[in-house]
Amino acid sequence: MNSVFGPGGEARLTQPIWLYCASVADIGPADQLAVQASGGHHVVLRFPSLQPDEKAALLARLAAALPEHSVFDSSVGVTIMPVVARSRVLERRAEVLGAVAEYRRTCEKLVGQYRAGTLPREWWSDEHGEHCRFENWRTGQVVDAPFWESAERFPVDPYFFALFVKTTAGLESVAELIESEFHDGVRILEVVESDAPLLNSRFLGCRYT
Repeated sequence: MNSVFGPGGEARLTQPIWLYCASVADIGPADQLAVQASGGHHVVLRFPSLQPDEKAALLARLAAALPEHSVFDSSVGVTIMPVVARSRVLERRAEVLGAVAEYRRTCEKLVGQYRAGTLPREWWSDEHGEHCRFENWRTGQVVDAPFWESAERFPVDPYFFALFVKTTAGLESVAELIESEFHDGVRILEVVESDAPLLNSRFLGCRYT
């Protein structure tokens, strides 16, 4: 099963539909796969073996045929997961851009306070790699911030952005778009990036991560 979270932060699980294929020729039509990978389910295509070039071609073909899904190479096979519809993201484009700006401002503020030793006591912090995770014990807000000099320069990580959105009061209209933090986070930023290139998102164009 694949763990995802609803808009309120509650844990949800999508149930896998396992499809065993002798070769790529045995895969059903895209519209059939789209129906199967919906309603709380994701599809996992399993093969006895696939050459790297075969898998790459399959991923590209399915991604093009299933634009409302995330298609990626998982540890157990080729996974097809539904993501938020492009039309829903575009309806809330302004709210998404506002959430990105708020995320960057909050990251810059907290990192500055952390480095200066002035972080308010309601914040718990933990460094990991090039980031620092901040959690507010009073509000429940989660901010995973990179150690970059300028908020306008650092790339937006879709997973960290989604966590921020879902734990920040006032961003409920964007949080409603998110079930799977990473995959819906990538999807949302991909859609708005087309006409807002300054987002500089970390994983845009990498649907198979």
